[in-house]
Amino acid sequence: MRPTIKSVAAAAGVSTATVSYVLSGRSGKDGSRSGSGVAPATVLRVQEAALALGYRPNQSARAIRTGRTNLLMLSLTMISDPWALDVSRAVGTAAARRGITPMILADTDWRVALKRQNADVTFIDGADEPGDVELLAQAARLQRLVVFSDTMEPEGFDVVRPVVGSSCDLAVEHLTARHRRVACLISSAPSMSTLDIRLGAYTRGLAKAGLEYRTTTSRRMTATDSARSTQRFGSCSVRTDRPRSMRPPTSPRSQPSMRPNACNSAFRKTSK
Repeated sequence: MRPTIKSVAAAAGVSTATVSYVLSGRSGKDGSRSGSGVAPATVLRVQEAALALGYRPNQSARAIRTGRTNLLMLSLTMISDPWALDVSRAVGTAAARRGITPMILADTDWRVALKRQNADVTFIDGADEPGDVELLAQAARLQRLVVFSDTMEPEGFDVVRPVVGSSCDLAVEHLTARHRRVACLISSAPSMSTLDIRLGAYTRGLAKAGLEYRTTTSRRMTATDSARSTQRFGSCSVRTDRPRSMRPPTSPRSQPSMRPNACNSAFRKTSK
């Protein structure tokens, strides 16, 4: 016979309300959370009783009763991106401490998932298509949404805005102070909302350093191709025949050009 919350309460010598409170995680792992009203010894007794009986809370029933699913949906446009990996790890760690189950959508259309899944909160990092604001505003009436965007304004949902411009300006200033050939690897995909900001910082930095700006298009690239090219370019730093411009400069005005090798194909836009 499947154990119930009543059997756990009887074994622990407490009420079913106490069992529900403890096993929902609201009392804290050690029962010491401020204002919980449940003694640490009672929490331990309930947990031991549930473990001995093999009791597992019915999440579906709890969702119906409380109106919460304890699900956190994380929509990441490019899961292979280092930033996305860091975000997923951090969210997973924080969610585990709170008894929340993270659900990661990797390279999946969040618009479809948002209609099918009923998460307590959803994080979205790729809302840049026409009509997305209206769709998000409508969905925000039923669930909490957090959108990562550099251009979108809050419409009933929260927006986390990256500081792209100043970071790019600082990076270009750092590079042009040391090298005379500085490349800007970017995507021409229309969905890249920060493209103009990044490219603007690059061209401003070149002009400030007295460098000429020119473009070189290697080939048509998808989002996945861009990620692979970035990873390939990063691997240049450990190559024995790595580009000379990646080494510490010996003369600010006489930097040798990049030697031909496999890494050159990663460049999309370069300065002369």
